[in-house]
Amino acid sequence: MKILAIDDDVKILDFIAQALDEHELVLLEDPRLAVVHLNEGVVFDLVLCDIKFPETTGFEFLKVLRDMENSPPVVLITG
Repeated sequence: MKILAIDDDVKILDFIAQALDEHELVLLEDPRLAVVHLNEGVVFDLVLCDIKFPETTGFEFLKVLRDMENSPPVVLITG
């Protein structure tokens, strides 16, 4: 399974990487970078996204993602 994890806390990303090490992971600290990946046609089976970021929110990212064709399921998380 290809999973995109987005969180501005590197410790949370490290935890996700350890917990899901059997999966193909892309770890990002900014949801705006995730939009770039998705616009380039990168396909994910699942997205894990933090709710609060310095410049935006996970809810705003979710709105953008839902407007994309074939958007993956999203789990919003918070630490």
